[in-house]
Amino acid sequence: MRLVISSISFILAALSSWAQPTISLNGPKQARFGLPTVIKTEIVRNSTTGPVRLVTELPQGWILRSSDSNLGLINQEGNLVKTVWLNLPLQDTIRHSLLVIIPENHSGDAVIKAHLEYYSGDNIHHIACSPFAIEVRKYYSRY
Repeated sequence: MRLVISSISFILAALSSWAQPTISLNGPKQARFGLPTVIKTEIVRNSTTGPVRLVTELPQGWILRSSDSNLGLINQEGNLVKTVWLNLPLQDTIRHSLLVIIPENHSGDAVIKAHLEYYSGDNIHHIACSPFAIEVRKYYSRY
């Protein structure tokens, strides 16, 4: 009886320790036209190994200058920046950044969106990230 209870406890502990990856998005609260702005994404892999695709949606007209993809493959299609990892790096937290330029004709504040796609067996899963807002200004405000 004790062996059965121990086995069930082990199985339940193993199942509860599995979790899907998580994603967070951040950057500056304010940005200026024409100057480089860094958008950062953090992925906690939670035992996911790959393949994984991060899709970041930039506002129309924003220009991707460079990326720290942490060994991922980058592809930009219009305002979507897609980063693919066939195998995720071994560290639990993967940091990814995009260096973007905001065009001078951008009007109003900007919202950056992102989602993560990953496989579990034959199923593809989508994890949305909370959008991140940036105040786009001609000049920085101290307030």
